[in-house]
Amino acid sequence: MVSITQAVLHILDTNIDFPVLSDTLLTLDPETEAFLSSHIEHLYASDDCKLCHFIPGSKFQTAAAHCEEQFLAFSRETAGTIFTVLKQNPDIPAGDLLFACAEIEEEPYLVLLKLNYRDSYIHACSCPDGNEHSNAILRQRITLPQPKAKPDEGALIALKQDEVRLLEKRYEIDGKKRCYLSEQILECSFGISEKQKLDAVQKAVETVNEKFYENKQEIKAHVAAVLCEQAENDDAATLENLCDSIYEDPPAEVKEEFSRAVAQKNLQMSDTVHVSPTAANRMKKQSFKAENGIEIKIPLEVYHSGDGVQFIHNPDGTVSLLIQGIRL
Repeated sequence: MVSITQAVLHILDTNIDFPVLSDTLLTLDPETEAFLSSHIEHLYASDDCKLCHFIPGSKFQTAAAHCEEQFLAFSRETAGTIFTVLKQNPDIPAGDLLFACAEIEEEPYLVLLKLNYRDSYIHACSCPDGNEHSNAILRQRITLPQPKAKPDEGALIALKQDEVRLLEKRYEIDGKKRCYLSEQILECSFGISEKQKLDAVQKAVETVNEKFYENKQEIKAHVAAVLCEQAENDDAATLENLCDSIYEDPPAEVKEEFSRAVAQKNLQMSDTVHVSPTAANRMKKQSFKAENGIEIKIPLEVYHSGDGVQFIHNPDGTVSLLIQGIRL
């Protein structure tokens, strides 16, 4: 999935006064390449990434267009700029900056990945008097994240189009919570992550159900099934198509309410949402919680088997949940 052509690592440890900028590229031995590829793959697959575009006049975009020829110099300049921001704003965590040119699914990308430091512990052995060994536990404060760790911050810049997949966090800068990567480094516009879009869809469904439907739990499970099927197809769908799939030829007033709900999250019905495998896995077990605190989790395949789970709507407005044909 990921093929790295060149990469460099710069040390941005704010406990020292200057960044340690590398003069040479990383040697891509099998272990190093596997480590980097794993982090890049996790960044690419993250549904927390926002799809962004460079603003007109972005200096980073201009330099990125020639990054393969000026790779090392461009990486050093960018790392130095980020280090300055880190030193001026202690709320931003320190970490090493990975800069790489890579192909992801046969498309060329410039990769910026900030590997924020973690604490870890190692053992140490000493022989202070020359006779007795003394073992100790030492704390390491500048350990890099493990290959399968969730990425903290990074950007994937598509080199063939004006598109940036950006993962960033807000930190306190000049007394306000701001995003320094998009504002000060990349100079790109804010986007909405796939996770935020998915949350907006689910909130819109809750709003519509509350206003028009009584069988809220059945629809909730049906929504999860529709979204999981979307993930299996690995394709993006418009919000309008999702609305049609969820409510199966919905009345005009239902569609209008759904549209109003997503519009509150700055989304249009023509916008697309892609359901990642990670998001689908979170929905494969549906949780139903009663007012008295009872909570039941039911796998989607059991719910949709037809005879395993049944919701019974009682005349007094309560709902009975019938689970049958199971083995304990």
